[in-house]
Amino acid sequence: MKIKTARRSRNIVLELKPRESALPPAGMTDLRLKRILVPVDFSDCSRKAVRYSAAFAKEFNAEVLLLHVVETLPPPPQSFYLETGALGATIREQAAKHLSQWRSEFLSGLSSKAVVRDGIAAHQQIVVAAVFPRGN
Repeated sequence: MKIKTARRSRNIVLELKPRESALPPAGMTDLRLKRILVPVDFSDCSRKAVRYSAAFAKEFNAEVLLLHVVETLPPPPQSFYLETGALGATIREQAAKHLSQWRSEFLSGLSSKAVVRDGIAAHQQIVVAAVFPRGN
């Protein structure tokens, strides 16, 4: 396991090796986690990240924030119009339902939230959620 601290913030990044599935039994007493942000795209890697977050949340009595970003298209040229409102609403509803299932499956009994955001680029929304956790 690697523990990294961000240079200009108070964020800490914990990296587990591929075969590690839980925290080490001791030696992390100085580390205090309050919130764990887990961006998910519903892939197998995301599933694994949510399981890791559950182990961290149990260890530190932390809250888990599951975040899924529905990437939206930039506005089309004026000569082209496409109705995406209904499609976007359906995608957001499906994502929210999927997040709810994952909360029940992996985070039962833990403090957790699930948020679906819209954005042109998922990475931007992930950074916003990390920097402004109360805005979620």
